[in-house]
Amino acid sequence: MRNIIVFLILASFTTLAVPVFADEKQETEQPPERKGLWPLLWYERKPDKTTFHLLYPFFEYEKDKERTLHSFYPLISFSEFSYETRIDFLFPFTRYLSAGVYRKKSDETELYLIPFFSYSTDQKTNRFTFNLLLSLFSFSTQDTEFTLRLFPLFGYTRNYNANTTEFSFLYPLGLYSSSPEKYSLRFVPFLWYLRDYASNSVEMDFLYPLGQYFSEPGSYSVRFFPLFRYKKDETRTNFHFLAYLGRYYKDENETHFRFFPFFSFSSEPYAWTFFIMPFYRRQEFVYDEKGKVVTYERSAIYPLLDYSRQRNTAYRYDYDEEGMYKVVEQEPYYINRYNLLCPIFIPPDFLRHHNHPIPLIFLLNYESSTTGETRIYALSYLMGMGFSESRFQMYIFPVLFAKVYSEGTGHIVLFPILWHYSYDYTLSLLLPIFLHYQDPTEYQILFGPFGYWQNFQSGDRRYYLFYPFSYIHDSRKIFAVRLFPWLYGYERTETSTTIDMFPLFLQRDISNDTYRFVLFPILWLERTEFAKYNHIWPLFGYDYSHDGTMKRYSIAFPFGFTLKTDRENDSLSLHLFAPVFLDASLIKYEREPLKRYDFSDRSIMGRRTTLAVIPAFKYTTDPMKTEFDLVYPYFPAFLRYKREMTYDGVSETDLSILYFLFKSRFSSDEKYFTLLWPLSLFTYSKKGETIDINTLYYLLYYHRTPEISEYGFLDTVIYYKSDRAHGSIAFEINPILWRGLPILLKYASDPEKTEFRFLYKIIYYEKTKNWTDFQLNPIFYYKDSARGWETGILGGLLGIGSTEGDNYLKLFWFLKAF
Repeated sequence: MRNIIVFLILASFTTLAVPVFADEKQETEQPPERKGLWPLLWYERKPDKTTFHLLYPFFEYEKDKERTLHSFYPLISFSEFSYETRIDFLFPFTRYLSAGVYRKKSDETELYLIPFFSYSTDQKTNRFTFNLLLSLFSFSTQDTEFTLRLFPLFGYTRNYNANTTEFSFLYPLGLYSSSPEKYSLRFVPFLWYLRDYASNSVEMDFLYPLGQYFSEPGSYSVRFFPLFRYKKDETRTNFHFLAYLGRYYKDENETHFRFFPFFSFSSEPYAWTFFIMPFYRRQEFVYDEKGKVVTYERSAIYPLLDYSRQRNTAYRYDYDEEGMYKVVEQEPYYINRYNLLCPIFIPPDFLRHHNHPIPLIFLLNYESSTTGETRIYALSYLMGMGFSESRFQMYIFPVLFAKVYSEGTGHIVLFPILWHYSYDYTLSLLLPIFLHYQDPTEYQILFGPFGYWQNFQSGDRRYYLFYPFSYIHDSRKIFAVRLFPWLYGYERTETSTTIDMFPLFLQRDISNDTYRFVLFPILWLERTEFAKYNHIWPLFGYDYSHDGTMKRYSIAFPFGFTLKTDRENDSLSLHLFAPVFLDASLIKYEREPLKRYDFSDRSIMGRRTTLAVIPAFKYTTDPMKTEFDLVYPYFPAFLRYKREMTYDGVSETDLSILYFLFKSRFSSDEKYFTLLWPLSLFTYSKKGETIDINTLYYLLYYHRTPEISEYGFLDTVIYYKSDRAHGSIAFEINPILWRGLPILLKYASDPEKTEFRFLYKIIYYEKTKNWTDFQLNPIFYYKDSARGWETGILGGLLGIGSTEGDNYLKLFWFLKAF
C-alpha cells in the first residue's frame, strides 16, 4: 500500500511537468527551455529571462534584463536592479511586506527592522536618520535641521533656515518654542506663556483655565476665575468679581455697577437705573425745545408692587388737500400701570414691539391712560376688564367674553350657551333652540323647525312651517305658499302666476307674453320670448322660433327621430332614437354652418359634418381634421383614426386599437407607434434623424441621433453611449436602477479623460493629460501627476513617492519622512 501511495504522488508531480511546445506562429522562433518536477524543481529559460524554483516558494532565482532576484522564503530575499539594490528579510506573510529591508541607491541608503530600528542616509542633503522602537528614540541631522527625541521624556528640534527652536519635555505637558515671529513656553496646567512679536501681544495663563493675563497695544486684561476679571482698553473699563455676580462697567456713554441680586446702578445718556433690594427705580427721558421730557419711569418694591408710567403718541389720519392719506395730528398721552404681586416679567429683548418688560405672572394689573381708557387684569390675564368713553370690555377665561361700543355694537359670548354679535348685522344663538338674526332690514326668529322672517323695507313676511322647505310668503308684490320644493306650491306676483301641483305645472308671465304648461311626463307646452315648444310624450314634438329661422321636429320620441333646421346659419341636424332635450342619440347626422379655416399660406371656407351610429361608429370631417371611431362612444374605442392638418400645412395621422393595445402617429417629420401602451411592450419613434426604440418601459432601449448612440437594459443596469461628435464612449453595469450609485463595471473614454471601474473602486483607473490614478483597493495604489508620483499599499500604510523632485516615505497613512 505504501508503494502505491508514493507512486501516485510522483505521478501527480510529473503530470505538471508536461513539456510545452510552440504553436504554429512560433515555429520560426526559438522555443523556451523548460524542465521541472513541480513543486520540487522548476527551471525555465527564455532569451530575455531565466527562472529557477526549488521547493517553491522556499527558494527562487529569477534574472532578466532589469532585475536579479535571490529568495529564500521566509528568511531573506535579494533583488538587484540597475538603479537599486534591495534586501528583504523576515517576510512571513508575503515577500512584498517584510519586517526588515535594506535598500541602497546611488545617493540613498535605508535599513529597517520593524519594530526595532530604522536607519537611512541621503548624500544629497547630508541627511542621517536613526530610530529605535518605532521612533521612541529618534536622531536626525541634515543641512537644514537637527532632531533628537526620546518619547515622551524630551524632544529637541532646530531648523537653521527658519531659525526656529522647539524643545518638549514630558510631551505634551511641557513645550518650549522660539521663532522670529513668536516665543512660547508651556507646562500644562501650571503655566502657559506666549509672546507674539508681530502683534506685540503677550498672553500668560496660570493654573489654566483659572488665571490669565493678556496684553496688546491699547488694552490689557487680568482674570482669576471665579474671583475677578478686569479688562481695560482705550474707551472701556470692565470689572467682574465673584463669578460675574458683581460687575463694574464704564465707557463714553454708560456707567454700570451691580452686585446680583442685591444692588444695581446704571447711568446712560438719556436714562438711569437704581436698584437696592427690594427697591427698584428707572427713568428714561429726552430733551426738546421745552427742556427735559420723561418718556418712561418705573418704581417697584419687588415683588409686591410695581408701578410704571410710559409716554406714547396717538396719531390721527386724514386726507390732505392733494387727496393723500397721511398723519394730520399727533397727540402725546401717558399710560400708568400698577402690578400687585408680580414676580416674573418678560424681558424686552424677547419682544419685537415692546421696549420695556411686560408682566407675565401677577395677582392684579391696573392700567390707566390720560385718554380716558382703563384696563384691569387679574390672575395673569385669566380675567380682565377695560372701559373708555367709547368701549367696555370684559372677559373671564374661558367662560365670558364681552365687548360693547357706545354706538351699540359689540359682542357677548357666554361659552358655550350664548353667542351674540352686533356689528353691521346682529346674530344671537342660544343653544340649542333659539336663533336670532337681524341687520338694518331683516329680522328672523326660529324655534325648532318653525319660524318667522320679515323685511322692514319691502314689507315681505315669511312664516316657516318646516324650515327651510315649507313656508308662506306674503308681501305687497308676492304671495306664495310652498309645501315642498318644486312639487307642491303656489306663487303670485304682479305679472306672473305659478302653480306646482305634481304632476301638473303651470306658469304664466304677462310681462313678456310667456307661459309653460306641463302635465308630467305626457304633455309639455312652452312659449318663450324667442321660440315655442310643443311636445306630446312619447308621440310628437314640434319646436320653432318666432322669426321662422329654426324648426325642430320629433316623432315617436324616443323611438322616432328629431330633425332640426337653422335657415339663418344654413345648418342641419338629424337625430334618431334620441331624447329631445339631450345632446345624445343612437343615430346622428349633423351639418354645421360654414366657417373659415386658416392655414399659414391660405384660408378656405368649409363646414364640419358628423355621422354617428351608436355603438357602431362615428365619423367627423372638416377641412382641417378627419376622425373615425369604431365601436363608439365606449372608452376606449375599438379603432380610432384621426388625420389632422396643422396651421403650417403638416399632415398628422393617428391610429389606435383599443387605445392602449396599439397606438401610432405618422407625419412628414415623425413616425411613432407603440404596443400595449402605457406598458410600452414595444415602442418605436423616429423624428427627423432621431430614432428611439424601447421595450417594456426601458427594459431594453435604443436611442440614436446623428451624433449619439445609446443602448440600455433596465434603463441603466447595462448602459452604453457613444458620442461621435466629441469622440467619447461610456459603458456601465449598475447593480440597481440608478446611474451614479455604486457601479459594478464602468468604462468611459473621451479625448480628455479615460476611466475604468470595477466593483465601484475595487479596481479603479483614471488617466488624463496631467494625471494618472490606478487603485487595486485595498492592496495597492499608484498616482502620477505633473507635480510627482506616489505608490503604496493598504491605502497608505506603507508608500513611497516624489513631489517636485523630493522623495519621501509614507508610514501608517499619515507619517511622511522626507
